[in-house]
Amino acid sequence: GGPCVAVGMHLCGALSPRAISLFAAEPALDSLLLAPCCLDKRFDAALKATARQLGRDAFECKVDQLREALEALPRVEVRVARDASFRTNRSAAEGGDGCKNAMIVGQRRAASGPNTPLCCLVCESE
Repeated sequence: GGPCVAVGMHLCGALSPRAISLFAAEPALDSLLLAPCCLDKRFDAALKATARQLGRDAFECKVDQLREALEALPRVEVRVARDASFRTNRSAAEGGDGCKNAMIVGQRRAASGPNTPLCCLVCESE
């Protein structure tokens, strides 16, 4: 059959890291497409505090944290795609084009031979 892909859309708080854990634990999954959502004060308070200290957007720090978690998995290639169509709110007051605008794609590299690229038009527009 074709590639087996897990999709996590608008996963709040601990759900995005949980999706990464499930991807890591299930070798039948070839790829994970993850679109994180809001940060949860129960799980992301320390991350928010660190972001404030660094003068960075907390959502961007969350995207970095999730990307790093995927990159730590063996044989996984990671890309972060951004597109205006991902925006949760198109108003200028939201905080710029980067605000809540990310899809994290993790794809397992083939143990041998070439990888079959995950077809994702948004990722190809990077």
